[in-house]
Amino acid sequence: MDVATVSGGKVQAIEIKWTSQLRKQDVKVIGGMPNAEVWANVSKPHDMNGLPIKPLPQALFDLTP
Repeated sequence: MDVATVSGGKVQAIEIKWTSQLRKQDVKVIGGMPNAEVWANVSKPHDMNGLPIKPLPQALFDLTP
């Protein structure tokens, strides 16, 4: 886990990967955490075994107010 945020009493775990080819072992630890996401060098959002994978640039842009 690279980042953890708390909002509304919920903890969100975020793993950041600058690769476009994620392997199951890359997200194994964070995959067992509730409210977890992976931000990676991917072109579009998708899921890997139920774990949301988001494009890193878009996820960072969404953080801006």
